[in-house]
Amino acid sequence: NLDQSEIYNRYRVVPAINGKIQMANRRLDAAMRSDMNLRNKDDLQEFIMSYLFFAAVFEGAWFYNGFSPIFALQRRGLMRGTGEQLQYILRDEAMHFSFGLKVVNQILEEENITLDPKAVRDMWDESEAAETAYANYILRDPILGYSAEYHSEQFRFVANRRARTVGLEEPFPGAKNVSPWLDEQATLRKEKNFFETRVIEYQTSAQLEW
Repeated sequence: NLDQSEIYNRYRVVPAINGKIQMANRRLDAAMRSDMNLRNKDDLQEFIMSYLFFAAVFEGAWFYNGFSPIFALQRRGLMRGTGEQLQYILRDEAMHFSFGLKVVNQILEEENITLDPKAVRDMWDESEAAETAYANYILRDPILGYSAEYHSEQFRFVANRRARTVGLEEPFPGAKNVSPWLDEQATLRKEKNFFETRVIEYQTSAQLEW
């Protein structure tokens, strides 16, 4: 039996998980603040960097790549129900980051703003370090066909794509697309008739108690 409370609270106590949360809270602060004056160039630049992190890293790379271990199992016929549910979530997130990157592009174009190269580089480097630490924690025992290095390399590949979308240099030149099937999970249309679909139950006799 798994301790539900212990699992739920791991994001607070596991450094590799909490580190990503702390970084996200810090870098998303400007995008969340209500006192930002977006008519001020400095405030606007700070807002863009914050929103760029949200669209390109938090949702566009971390989240986009985050379900890959489950999808790797799903492709082997394991955890198919979980994988299918995560596919729907991933497609929703893909719309979020696509919209966010378009917003960043539009602001950069309309306001004729050039982002600070060092700030952008620092964002990518810190994001990669956090993702690598996370991958090494969750995949310290690799699963068949998927490892921590695979996960980190796919993050770098996806980060390059997000950077190109907003006209930035690739932060990780030469990164390889080691999980080419990942895009299929986010774009493949799947429609089902609910009344003709078998319901998959992983837990039937207990309820979550927090």
